[in-house]
Amino acid sequence: MLAAGLFRFAADRGDKDRLRLRDGNGSRDYSILALNAQYKLRAAGKPLIVGADLYRNLEGYRDALDPISRAHADQRTGYVLSAAWGDTSEPRHLQLGYRWFRMEKLAVNGSYAHDDPFRAGAVADLKGHDIYANYAISKAFTLSIRAMAVERLTTREDGKRARLDLTYRFY
Repeated sequence: MLAAGLFRFAADRGDKDRLRLRDGNGSRDYSILALNAQYKLRAAGKPLIVGADLYRNLEGYRDALDPISRAHADQRTGYVLSAAWGDTSEPRHLQLGYRWFRMEKLAVNGSYAHDDPFRAGAVADLKGHDIYANYAISKAFTLSIRAMAVERLTTREDGKRARLDLTYRFY
């Protein structure tokens, strides 16, 4: 399976609220090309899904007025490689997975991206690992556990965390 998309975030330079977004994200244009690939096969009688995602911000920031854009003008690419084995389509089914990611500072608009791997307010400028297991307790309930180890690309910050989720599916 292949997919592609273009995500456009236009700065609203006349809006004072744009200054509330972290690192000047509201005053910067983003044009993010997303290329996604996924291959599904069977391994040991269960689904095995491998994937690769590429994100590239097509904007140029070398002549930008804000110092963050200028300092990180060449940091506009992100990658995610993933694999998942198993599924949770039926009760007592298990899914195991792994993701490796590297997301440069301006690859995505960090104010609108998820912050699961690192809770220090940064969702770009990261690289790391995400290991997870999902177990279908019943058709309606799934129990998930995740372990993440993350490092910042431009500073010495890092973080390790685990997360336990119980999901209920409405029919």
